Amino acid sequence: MWEQEIYLESPQLTLFGDVDIERASIEQIKAYIIKRLKAVFPGVSSNPLTLRNPKNNSPLFLLCFAVSNPSSSAINLSLKAVDHILTHT
Repeated sequence: MWEQEIYLESPQLTLFGDVDIERASIEQIKAYIIKRLKAVFPGVSSNPLTLRNPKNNSPLFLLCFAVSNPSSSAINLSLKAVDHILTHT
């Protein structure tokens, strides 16, 4: 389930002996989302764009791209175009 991949148990106990829960990093969340999209769509861009808050640079959204057309030429063409757009923005 997604909870086990996003919320990780810390190997370090708290002051009271409880298990501490750590949140996954932004990169781990990105990897999880891309993995889930690849399980559903035949083509998924591996380079999502992180949209950030201009005031404090905290991540707000992850802009991902997925192709539902199973044709290999459609997948290649669309991923080439979107990867160019996402990396040059």
